Amino acid sequence: MSRPSVTKTDLVVVGGGIIGLAIAREFAQQFAGMRVMVLEKESSIVTHQSLRNSGVVHSGIFTKPGSFSARAASLGGSLLVEYCRQRDLPVERVGKVIVAAHQNELPMLDLLYKYGMENGAPGLEMIGAEHLSEIEPHVQGIKAIYMPLTATVDYARIARAFADDLIAVGGEIVTHVRVDSLTTSTPNIVLITSMDHTQAQWQLEIQADYVITAGGLHEDLLVHMTNPQRQQDLLIVPFRTDYYVLRPEKRDLLRGLVYAVPDSDLSPHGIHFVPHVDGRLLLAPAAALAFAREGYGRKDVNPREMRETAGFPGFQRWALRHGVAAAQDIYRDYNKTAHLKQFQRYLPELTADDLQAGSSGVRALALLRNGTYADDLLIQRSGTVIHVENVPSSAATASLFIASQVAELAERELLLTRL
Repeated sequence: MSRPSVTKTDLVVVGGGIIGLAIAREFAQQFAGMRVMVLEKESSIVTHQSLRNSGVVHSGIFTKPGSFSARAASLGGSLLVEYCRQRDLPVERVGKVIVAAHQNELPMLDLLYKYGMENGAPGLEMIGAEHLSEIEPHVQGIKAIYMPLTATVDYARIARAFADDLIAVGGEIVTHVRVDSLTTSTPNIVLITSMDHTQAQWQLEIQADYVITAGGLHEDLLVHMTNPQRQQDLLIVPFRTDYYVLRPEKRDLLRGLVYAVPDSDLSPHGIHFVPHVDGRLLLAPAAALAFAREGYGRKDVNPREMRETAGFPGFQRWALRHGVAAAQDIYRDYNKTAHLKQFQRYLPELTADDLQAGSSGVRALALLRNGTYADDLLIQRSGTVIHVENVPSSAATASLFIASQVAELAERELLLTRL
């Protein structure tokens, strides 16, 4: 992973996260003789969302039947687990319960059960408080959905395995590279990049026949390079989750995954408790609006990005509808006691001393001009550039499936030929 050996290649994939690496791997393996180069602005691959997550293999229960997200989670989860078994990567079948703590949550729980059945989530069962106490003796709830086959994995290790697969078939990964411009007006796509490697900085022009962008937290900026008119149509908004780690002595409070019933818009960012494959038990509160795209710390603030967000018409419309709730989430994010009260709804035995500070993750949500989020896969083609503008909340689970869908689009619309 150094300065590229060539400045002309067949395909450039911008973004060295799990989605970009899955796509690059798919194209290098499936299209005859294609030279594939991945560009990553950080010093190494897999540094953002692909590294900072809970590791859950999603089933599609939180997504509307018939949507891409539902198919992606269902089919993608099977592909991913099989890949892990082939590569001897850890997969832990820990099971999951989605718990209703109060009567007013029962209608949403029933809707989720309906979604899960229609989406083909395996082993789905609606259970009462007595059965819940048998599965999770320390969890409080009046009713729950039980999913015994839900698993957890290590997405960072999976993404690095994708990178190994890519390199094994001749692909190249270049780090310390930021894309400054992307021009499609010439016969080849021209990327002007800034490189910062071992204290040396320089610009490099890379020419490619095709470009696919999977820029995560910065994807909208890449979209605007080829479609400047879309600056008022699409904005990536960051939401941070600050994970706590349960004190090791209390690890036996939970056996598997525990999720709260989400709010009415089926937000994927509600409270959940996750036994990670590395042995830690993570407690995740509801996600809160972050003040920087890479705002992993509570004190991370980027004034320029905040001004751009505040000036976006879609954010203004979103704030009118959700500003109060967003402010409450931000307050809780800065208040450990508020988080503890949320957790105690489901684990009454928890105390403040049981919660140790953990890592944080920032999820990129694509906000549209009308003030709503893109809640499904959003892929746009501009000539021979394909932008993966939004991925569903189950993106890591669905990474292999998403890669196959991008490859099918390229085969269909760009007339690429598979092996």
